[in-house]
Amino acid sequence: MAMNTKNKIAIATTSTMGLNGRGNTVYHYSAMYPHCLIAGRTGSGKSYAARSWIYNFLQAYPDAKLTLLDFKGEFGFSEGKRYYTMDRCFEGLEMFLKEMVDRQAVRTIPKTPWLLYIDELAALVTYLDKKNADLFRSRLSTIYMLSRSQNMFTLAGVQRADASTWTAGARDNLGLVMLLGELSKETCDMFSLDKSKLGACPYPGMGHVLVNGSPDSRMRIHTLPIQDMAKMERAIQEALN
Repeated sequence: MAMNTKNKIAIATTSTMGLNGRGNTVYHYSAMYPHCLIAGRTGSGKSYAARSWIYNFLQAYPDAKLTLLDFKGEFGFSEGKRYYTMDRCFEGLEMFLKEMVDRQAVRTIPKTPWLLYIDELAALVTYLDKKNADLFRSRLSTIYMLSRSQNMFTLAGVQRADASTWTAGARDNLGLVMLLGELSKETCDMFSLDKSKLGACPYPGMGHVLVNGSPDSRMRIHTLPIQDMAKMERAIQEALN
């Protein structure tokens, strides 16, 4: 994945030397892959990986802004200008989309790097009534198609990757996909993976990364350790304000 692109974001290391070995760093280049996904069941390390990914994005883009749709309140923040939970998550998506549209219409608006993280995307879409669920999918699809030119990026977390979560074709915009732990049949089917060839991932943070959703690009990985949890939490909260 090495390429001459600035603002590289460390997200994992390749897995070598058996189950617990760590190899080369795996980088996310947001300019190349603006929309990404983390999938993993409870206990797979998905929430930990998401925090690490967001934090490293903020380190790569020190002036970046963050919008966080925390459907189940997993992050547990009590405040934040761009922090949304439960019923307010739709509002958060609309505000992110409005910023994108405003940037397109008024070219003098600074294109500050901006990350949208949607936690438990599938659960959120399922929770909404059909009309709003369809509208949410449509809005997200529009963001996928147009936001990169406005220096705006997305990351989503799901327990199970199922094609029904997205509008037809929208999931093709997921440039980098991190799959943690033991994968469901639906997740394997969505990315054309043969589960019998994946190997066991018995520990949190173990899994695979796909580039452009292609099974041929699969890399076995470990997520990165977080050195200072308090510092990470502060950085995320500051980016929400």
